[in-house]
Amino acid sequence: MGSSGVNTYSGPCRVGPGAAFSAGPITTTQIAGSEAARRVETAYLTLLAQATSFKMTDAKLTLYDEFGSESMNFEIASE
Repeated sequence: MGSSGVNTYSGPCRVGPGAAFSAGPITTTQIAGSEAARRVETAYLTLLAQATSFKMTDAKLTLYDEFGSESMNFEIASE
């Protein structure tokens, strides 16, 4: 479960074997938001659903698409 900017989302996430990753199917709430926020949210959820592998370091998670291209990065927020 997470927040995609405007809505919350949930769905299964599978990690492994090795660096394999998959998320989905993803369901979201249907809260209205600005057109710009919805475009960003749609892009985020699309990239999340298309991720097929990952790499994790101490403070960073990187997701990759089926072609091995880096698609998203997540970092631990500073307090």
